[in-house]
Amino acid sequence: MVRVGTTRHTDPAALGPSLIDEIESVLRREGVLPAGTRAPVNLHLGRSMLLEFFPAGTAPVAVKAVSDDPDAANSLRREFDALSLQLPSYADLIPKPLTLTSTGAVTLFAMENISHRNLGIAELDRLPDARVDRLVAFLTDRDKPLPAGLENAPNILDQYMEARSSLPPALAQTMADLEASRDWRGKLAALKPVPQHSDLSMNNIGLCKNGVIVFDWEDYGNVVLPGFDFLTLVLSGLKFSAEAVEVYVKTHMESTDHPGAWCRTVADALNLNTGHAFDFAMITAIVFLDQKKKLGYGTKITGYLEQMLSDAATRFFR
Repeated sequence: MVRVGTTRHTDPAALGPSLIDEIESVLRREGVLPAGTRAPVNLHLGRSMLLEFFPAGTAPVAVKAVSDDPDAANSLRREFDALSLQLPSYADLIPKPLTLTSTGAVTLFAMENISHRNLGIAELDRLPDARVDRLVAFLTDRDKPLPAGLENAPNILDQYMEARSSLPPALAQTMADLEASRDWRGKLAALKPVPQHSDLSMNNIGLCKNGVIVFDWEDYGNVVLPGFDFLTLVLSGLKFSAEAVEVYVKTHMESTDHPGAWCRTVADALNLNTGHAFDFAMITAIVFLDQKKKLGYGTKITGYLEQMLSDAATRFFR
């Protein structure tokens, strides 16, 4: 039985049921699925094909599958490697990686399928410490390992300058003026690189029985700006609204009387509640926007970020 979960009207037969059979056969051969049994499967279409297998008597398995072109296969390899790096320290924050293999037609990355539901930032703020403590630990950890190939971490200041130069000209000039008046280069030059998840938007976290879970690790280490993950989570949770960000920073990072204890803990650890929060929110948005452009995201998300930067330049720095 195949069920398709997608926002597009796609006939699963067009994807080739034989391909799904082949994937299932490979997973049985790898020991990920029990031998000799057929498992119901859900199929989701997006950045990659995601299959959810539900074998009787064993834990469900999630499989990302992409065509065997180098870029797509490397994306899955990066995610497998990133999760493998995090497993010793954050096994309760991430899906456990199971196998990475190729059928010749597709590359497969299998991981445990964790039942979860989506979270909004207001609900995240209300969670008790025990439900969010591993996320806080990850966000404040300054000793996370760099992925293979990035043993020499990117330079934080260079990464920011490249991102700022990719802005539309008028916005780039506005950011350059703020950069000079607020000494953003000095602030960034004083930081030591810390690998980030690099796409920790609100849609990449969920709530499961063990607490918060974090997904989609293929971009891990692309950004090394400390606090980047924390602030992308906050900015995306507030739908990139400059007005909402201003209120949230003042009530959650600069005030001791607010419901989001996790947020204050992270802000304290990252030194963001001493007048730095608005500066680093802007820097984060600039770098996040550049990452989205490089990954080919459409104008919807990039437009939100550009509008937030333009609005925030006036709202935060009157």
